[in-house]
Amino acid sequence: MTPLRRWTLALALTLAGISASLPAGATTEPCNKAPNSGFAQYAGSTPTAWNLGVFSGSATSTMAFTEYHTAPPSVRVSVNTPGDINLRTAEWPGALPVGPTSTYKLTAWLKAQFNARAALRVIEWNGSGVQADRFLTSNAGTGSWEKLEGTFTTGAQTTALSIRLVHHISPGVFYWDDVTLEPASCDLATPCPSGNCLPAPTSPCASDGIMLAIRPYVAQGNIDLPGELDDWAALYLDARGGGACAQAAAGRWVTRLRNAASKTVCDSRQGYSCQIPYYQQWLAGGIISHVFAAAKEFDYRAIPTAPDVPSLLSAARSSYAQIREPQDYYCGMQSLQGTPNSCMEDFALTASGFAWVAAMEYQKKRDPSFWIQKAQGSLSNALTSMAEGGSNGGGPCVEDLTLGAHNCDGTMATFTPTRYRVIGLDHGMENPNYGIGNMTSVASACAGLFAAGTPCQFSWQQETVARELFLTAQQRTSLDGCDWDPRGCRDWAADRQGQPAERPCDDSVFLSLSPDRSYKPQDFPLKLFYEKRQISGLLDAATAFQFDTYCEPRTTYPPYYDQLWGPNRLAFYGIFGHDLFLPDGQPPSVGISQPPSGATVSGVVLFSVNAADNNSVTNVRYYADGAGVTPFCSAGWPFDCLIDTSSGNVDGSYAVFAKAFDAAGNMTQSSTIYVTVSNPH
Repeated sequence: MTPLRRWTLALALTLAGISASLPAGATTEPCNKAPNSGFAQYAGSTPTAWNLGVFSGSATSTMAFTEYHTAPPSVRVSVNTPGDINLRTAEWPGALPVGPTSTYKLTAWLKAQFNARAALRVIEWNGSGVQADRFLTSNAGTGSWEKLEGTFTTGAQTTALSIRLVHHISPGVFYWDDVTLEPASCDLATPCPSGNCLPAPTSPCASDGIMLAIRPYVAQGNIDLPGELDDWAALYLDARGGGACAQAAAGRWVTRLRNAASKTVCDSRQGYSCQIPYYQQWLAGGIISHVFAAAKEFDYRAIPTAPDVPSLLSAARSSYAQIREPQDYYCGMQSLQGTPNSCMEDFALTASGFAWVAAMEYQKKRDPSFWIQKAQGSLSNALTSMAEGGSNGGGPCVEDLTLGAHNCDGTMATFTPTRYRVIGLDHGMENPNYGIGNMTSVASACAGLFAAGTPCQFSWQQETVARELFLTAQQRTSLDGCDWDPRGCRDWAADRQGQPAERPCDDSVFLSLSPDRSYKPQDFPLKLFYEKRQISGLLDAATAFQFDTYCEPRTTYPPYYDQLWGPNRLAFYGIFGHDLFLPDGQPPSVGISQPPSGATVSGVVLFSVNAADNNSVTNVRYYADGAGVTPFCSAGWPFDCLIDTSSGNVDGSYAVFAKAFDAAGNMTQSSTIYVTVSNPH
């Protein structure tokens, strides 16, 4: 068992307030029933309790010490000709004892060449008779470590089983590591003596069933981008929820980070190139927002991830810093010659990504100023009129009503409501939910900047854009505020061609959906953001157009948008654009990192903490008196204090602790450390 697993269990038991001793007379089943789980015991080229069974085809196996998942070694299986080839545990009579009609989860980590397929399989026994032969899951290799996982329920007569790691389809080289077979849930009243399983979630986790491999892309465009956004968002939702789901999400998140590290994709919006780095593709700001918001949550909750996570996040940051803005070559004023399309989406979502990188940098006490400036620049572009954006793209269309339809010539410098209107222009449609949806990305960027200790600052022109997008949406709604006016918007392309151009003000045209399956006005819970930003002129409008009150219950949804449009929309609309602007009741976490407890110090002494918050820590105070009444130092970010102990008579022993405060005034007191001040005299 690795130290990481021991610590994970200890953390789970500590949080649950559970004693590590069994009640008198209690019995428990070892949680990990897989023998020699990490292949740490071996003889020559064979791991103890395992063997390579080759019943057809040809293959060899050996121990591998340079390729492994958590610790060396792993088992390397080289398949020349696929067939009935299994890296397996003992069969009857040496099979692993299990209970009848009991649910188990088999997990193994695999690294295989691209598209080389392997599988998990169990053979169930009752005495010498085979009760069941189950293929649980298979996986096509990506060249990175991935987790294979399958859950099954044993038969009523089953008493034992054998594990088989199967190579029946593809030739190639396969590395196996960290195999576990454990009850699908653990009863915390009888803790697992092996310390290898966690309490089962009380309900399904958001990230259950996500794809750990990065989806394939095709030259025609990013057809799987919604799925990628949903999977990263599901990991963030679990991280934010804490508990067993956050523990499970941490491993899945690390696997996805590793798989994305060197991935390149095809992107139709960037010249049909198939060499676009994963974190520079169209709308990569959404991916980066989820990745770094999750990283911040794991760090805040002290949920362990993996030693290579800092380097993976550093590489992601470096790549994302080079993202093209806008990513879409064909948006902005130049698009007016064909299918008009605003660049606001690109800029707003890119700003969100920069802001959440800044939030994580702030929490880790690294200078976030570069990322803050990048976010502020992208926000400015998102809230600049298309005409003022010029070749850089700009934000929404500001239509000059004196020039007739089909122009975006207006600027905010000369804006008046009687002459101009601000519209969300998406794929040739006057689409009010496009503008409001992009304001959600603006809100997400502001939430990230707030978490980075920086308020979101808007110029009056940018504030006017936000206000007008809101008012345009309100004007295009039905009387109850729940539906778009079915004849409230125009299709510019159809209008130009002399065809009927009146369209519903929703996504139903572009997505080929019936209007009842598209966005509704109140499906954008942005009201709190607008109120907190004090966007001018909206007090009356806000009472008539409530963003955060949902309309009739839905039974059907657009693709990827189930359960309030899936994890990506739930994260952006429900959390980044709404919940993070609610009153904050969660306290920060804090621990003194310097000096170490028990240290003897002299001269100038550095006092430092590791502090984190669900939003942001704003101040840390250090105390050396038992009551915590008078701090000897109070510090803003990065919360360090340099204290000169050489002046005055301060030698002696001290009990020192710190108090961390967040922006809402929530406070947490650290554990006490003990230091001795001893200066030469």
